[in-house]
Formats: sequence, structure tokens, C-alpha cells
Amino acid sequence: MERREKTGEGSQACNPQKAMKKGILLTEVLIYLAMFTLVLNFVFAVYYRQEEFIRRSRTYSENLREMLLFQNFFTSDVNNSLEMPDSYMEVQASETTLLLQQ
Repeated sequence: MERREKTGEGSQACNPQKAMKKGILLTEVLIYLAMFTLVLNFVFAVYYRQEEFIRRSRTYSENLREMLLFQNFFTSDVNNSLEMPDSYMEVQASETTLLLQQ
């Protein structure tokens, strides 16, 4: 029996990886697109949460600033008053008088 060496076209048919052309398959492109989409979804979710947190903290800080401003105005009004009334019944209401009810 004679042994034949596999050369030429016959050897390419036996080894399909050598016969394959170099390039990217459609399935590989679809897999890369799916992975890219998942990464982008993660990045956008993190960015959206960050923006929501910043907006909420900005609102809280504005509210706190307004409360501190009111407190400063109120304490300066109380400190600048000439005398404090003993009871609210003695105070006459006018445009310049701030009345607080119990």
C-alpha cells in the first residue's frame, strides 16, 4: 500500500480552519454590538442616577439656605426689638408688627 500525502485542495477540505477566509463573521459583529449596548446601558444608568442625586441635593441645599435666611431675619427682628411684650394680648397688630400665634 502506498501512502499519499495530503497536499493541495484535498488538504484544505480536511482542515476547514485553513480554508476559511480572514474576516469578521456577522455573528461576531452582532455579539460585539450586544456587548457594547450592555456597557452603554450601564454607563447611562450610572450617569442618570448621578444627575438625579445632584438635582436632589441641590434642592435640599436651596431649601436649607432659605430656612437659614429666614432664621437670620427672625433673630435680627427679635434682637432689634425695643421690648418684648409679656403676652400677645398687649400687642396691637399693625403693618410693621409680626404676630405669632400659639
